[in-house]
Amino acid sequence: MIKKVLFRQKKKILRTYRNYIFKLVHKGQDKIFVNSIQKAGTHFLTNALDNALVQKNLGRGVYDHELTRKWPLGSRENISTTQKVKKAINGFLPGEIFRGHVEYSDEISSYLKQHGIKSFLIIRNPLDVLISLANWWERHPEIEVQAFLTFKKIKDPVERVTFLMTGEYNGEQIVENLVTRYQKYLEWLDDNNCHVIRFEDLLENPEECFKEIKAFLNAPLHLGEFLEGLTPDKSKTFTYQRMKVHKTLTDDQLLKFKNIGGNYLLQRLNYSEV
Repeated sequence: MIKKVLFRQKKKILRTYRNYIFKLVHKGQDKIFVNSIQKAGTHFLTNALDNALVQKNLGRGVYDHELTRKWPLGSRENISTTQKVKKAINGFLPGEIFRGHVEYSDEISSYLKQHGIKSFLIIRNPLDVLISLANWWERHPEIEVQAFLTFKKIKDPVERVTFLMTGEYNGEQIVENLVTRYQKYLEWLDDNNCHVIRFEDLLENPEECFKEIKAFLNAPLHLGEFLEGLTPDKSKTFTYQRMKVHKTLTDDQLLKFKNIGGNYLLQRLNYSEV
């Protein structure tokens, strides 16, 4: 017990010292927030920016969304979502690239602007987000949230994906469905302090994305280093083909997706309907 306490104290001291040095080195530099729904590409873009900018990622983020918000009854005290996100924003350091999954609210949008933080929103085809999330959760370390525990309880791989889409298990609505979860990010699309990047464009036309990002940040940015940062091995959440349990959706799953308003969401994000 004493060793654990000493270890935690040592980590805290080292972290404080690191942050102090970081603030001195990066004094006056922009703070950058990379945001998206889970599995849309936050790590992907963060790594590219970290590789190409003087600003750096310290591995920190704020993850507050539907899938991580619901804990088993009595296991954790509920706290205000807004206060949790604000606390994280207060901790942003000059020159830091911070990532996360934060749903839109006018209050959070204004708070980011007040703190001079430039934001990115990465969007990705919702169906690919769904498959990617299912594959990530197959190998994710256990987390004591209701959605994850339910996912692991389901034995059939197809039903696991269906659950992440509909949010239902055994006739009970455990979490909101995929469309509702994604819709909570859509108002970032119209936020004038937030630049929208399509995940597919980062893969297919990274040079054009680079130009947009450079203009938005108005900062020195190097194309070669940016492209070098767009490599899968730099993201701990990337699922290689050989590791994939889930690859496609069944016709029944596509029908369920349409029934929860999936085509509206695809249309809103400028993707082809199913």
